[in-house]
Amino acid sequence: SRIKIFDDKGLGFNIIDHNYEGSHFGHICQVKLGTDAVNFRDGKTGQFKNEIHKLKKQGASKKEIGKLIKGTKYKFKHDLSADEWHDVSIYFKDDTIKLFVDDEYITEFASEGFDHDTKQTLALSVWGKAQIDYVKVWELDQ
Repeated sequence: SRIKIFDDKGLGFNIIDHNYEGSHFGHICQVKLGTDAVNFRDGKTGQFKNEIHKLKKQGASKKEIGKLIKGTKYKFKHDLSADEWHDVSIYFKDDTIKLFVDDEYITEFASEGFDHDTKQTLALSVWGKAQIDYVKVWELDQ
């Protein structure tokens, strides 16, 4: 994918499986890029897992939710220049997601929910301002 972001709010690449009933709206995972960090989120076993999402809506404290989703989120400090085009590659392999920016390995994170067979829907989420030139999706030979 070729992207340009303009602020630390960033752009998210989200995998959703609408047929999966174990998480709110079928959220599986997200990789979010901002100008100052990369965030990985396992929605399937983390904050969007039905039981956890329900507790959150019922007013559970951030501390309580934090204990339940420990190990399902990862924030990696990384400077990504704003207002410039970047080539972004996100590789899924079993329970691990690897991130490359401009052909450079940046980081990776493993979480149980990433190992979900069906990755049928890619949704992009923008919180600030971003541009997307193109997105390519393909399956690599195992």
